[in-house]
Amino acid sequence: RGEWVLLDNVNLCNPTVLDRLNPLLEPDGVLMVNERGLVHGETVTVRPHANFRLFLAMDPARGSISRAMRNRGIEIALLGAELHLEAASEPEAVGAISTVGALSCAPAPCN
Repeated sequence: RGEWVLLDNVNLCNPTVLDRLNPLLEPDGVLMVNERGLVHGETVTVRPHANFRLFLAMDPARGSISRAMRNRGIEIALLGAELHLEAASEPEAVGAISTVGALSCAPAPCN
């Protein structure tokens, strides 16, 4: 069955750990779990359910995630009330607003 997974503060995660998830987020992607060794003579492979979703939440003030990981999802910015009001009154402030949240969907597109 498809589950939803939230990785909060994902930008604090070791980049090599996130890089291991990249193949899972590809179309028809899988995760090879080589660390388990061979089971019945084969590498353990995880295939995501069609309803699987991975949500990544981050605060850009504390770093970022790789471009490769960001390219595998849809980014959604959540603005604080004071930022939203400032941006509405000062168009040049819009460029200063950074992404606070990232949403990544795999393997099926979000509808």
